[in-house]
Amino acid sequence: MFRKSHSFLTLSLLLFAGCSNAAPEVNGGNDEIFSFHGTIVEINEDGSNMIVKPDDEEEIRKSGSLVTIPISESDDHEYTVGDEIDVEYGGDVMETDPLQVHVIDIKPDQED
Repeated sequence: MFRKSHSFLTLSLLLFAGCSNAAPEVNGGNDEIFSFHGTIVEINEDGSNMIVKPDDEEEIRKSGSLVTIPISESDDHEYTVGDEIDVEYGGDVMETDPLQVHVIDIKPDQED
């Protein structure tokens, strides 16, 4: 009898855990939005990523000096090395070399 109830309890727990309605964590569970200003130092050959050097005073510089930024296919701006941009990102910084972030928006620096 104990073996049957133990098996039933184990099966019930597995089903309950597998059918949970809890939403998965997005951006490592961190919903905050951050931004930094920086300069494009490299764009890869196929134009899908760029390497950006954040300005010295930016908070993200505490984690590293360069950030990989994916360029969305729907982004119609033509970026060039030397352009200054503002990057809005959410979630945690992936501390790789260069750093990686979940990009929300890229805005070319607006000169007055």
